[in-house]
Amino acid sequence: MTSRPLDDNTGMASLLNAVELRVRPDYNMFGITDSAAIDFPDPPLPIVIGHWISAGPAKVLIESPQRSFPVTLRLESWDRRPADPDGEWEIDETFHLDLPSGWISLNAMSDGSRLDALELPFSGPYTLRVLGRHREQVARAGQELFVTYDIDDPAFVAGWQALEGKEYYLARLWPYGAFDKRATEETAEVQATPAGRVGARPAVLAATPHRQGPQLLAGERLAAQRGALRAEVHPVHPRRSASAGWR
Repeated sequence: MTSRPLDDNTGMASLLNAVELRVRPDYNMFGITDSAAIDFPDPPLPIVIGHWISAGPAKVLIESPQRSFPVTLRLESWDRRPADPDGEWEIDETFHLDLPSGWISLNAMSDGSRLDALELPFSGPYTLRVLGRHREQVARAGQELFVTYDIDDPAFVAGWQALEGKEYYLARLWPYGAFDKRATEETAEVQATPAGRVGARPAVLAATPHRQGPQLLAGERLAAQRGALRAEVHPVHPRRSASAGWR
């Protein structure tokens, strides 16, 4: 297979990998994180910054308006920025992350973690787009369910089953490319937000043999730990080196 540089964002996007999971929003929250960053400090709680999502260098926290019903989370890995998904979405945010292992895990707070739920083609800088729908609808219907019926009522059971997994999130990841115009514009917008705002962090211009253009500086502390973390979590495979591009 011929090599393809990371920043080649021309042509049709290809879906590389996907998984759909059910997760209970324990304490109204769940997280998406690089497997090597599970024990890294969490970003600020979404409620603290007045938003439904918050981001750190290698993880995001998502807040649900309810904590009773499992939600559906679909994780997707793409080779470049895909077209907008079908349907209507109530919420939509985009971030740039630096993922030291290239494996994505799910953090359900006290409900536990689901390690290595999704494999990415390589470690390094990625764009993450998170969309959601049916959030308020499920929260309202759940509240009415608890107020109207006893928990042993067949109508309660039927209503509960109908709401399980209805709150839906789509999380799409693709390699951060300098020639992805919309991604670059979103980076500039994120950088312009106040300190502590969702996804806010500095960026620098960097060049490597296979990657040129704006690259996110996710934090120098990651650089010192990255080699050891990769070795502990997953051995680095040649095709998963960001600087090597596609093989």
